[in-house]
Amino acid sequence: MFGHSTIAVVLKEGHTGGGFGVRGELYPEDFLVCAAATRLGRPVKWIEDRHEHLVAANHSREQRHGARAAFDVDGRILAVEDTFYPDQGAYVRTHGTRVVVMTMPMLPGLYRIRAYRSVCHFRPTNKTPAATYRAPGRFEGSFVRERLVDASVDRLGLNRMTVRRRNLVAAAEMPFCRKLNALGTEIFYDSGDYPRLLDKALAKIGWDSLQAELQRRRAAGELVGSGIAIFVEKGGLERCRIIRYRPRKQLPLWKYW
Repeated sequence: MFGHSTIAVVLKEGHTGGGFGVRGELYPEDFLVCAAATRLGRPVKWIEDRHEHLVAANHSREQRHGARAAFDVDGRILAVEDTFYPDQGAYVRTHGTRVVVMTMPMLPGLYRIRAYRSVCHFRPTNKTPAATYRAPGRFEGSFVRERLVDASVDRLGLNRMTVRRRNLVAAAEMPFCRKLNALGTEIFYDSGDYPRLLDKALAKIGWDSLQAELQRRRAAGELVGSGIAIFVEKGGLERCRIIRYRPRKQLPLWKYW
């Protein structure tokens, strides 16, 4: 942006963790501090207090979804349709539409869904701009998906865990191609035994005994309940692309990571 050569710039990074979320973007002050230092010919430091950070840093999560699903009589998911409205804020941040681009393909999660459609209406508002923040799209999509499954099976009168087991992608189906695109890369599950992971989690929690305890507490007048959600974290997108689209190109392994 300043027209300098890359060798004329020295970047010294502190121990701040990864480059995700708020730290993963370019903010106006990042440019303005450099511009001020260049014009004044002296070091310039910019300090943001907590209040300023909360009102100016990007936010995420605020989306309104209208989703519906079709099930067969055995509780197998036939189709899911979702229309949602993200609160983008006053302008588009550095990462553009990345939050919604991740929400749409990640919403089906680990379930086997025959037909899927997602429509997003990208709406600017008068709030702080929305952008990437701690796994953009995964939590939004997972919340909608799991709530939709629970609401549907309750209406069908089926067991929530039984329906989840029937719809999870099985180990025998691996590798499993979702046929959806996330950030330019096809979603491709290379391995995993999701039904077994669910069973191990339920055993660890003591799910059946927990349900009996909650039933007794509700009978006594307490407002208590339980819920469960299953989601997959994306990773290795670049490696998946190489394996899927260029399997014959022999490169040293270090080139992949």
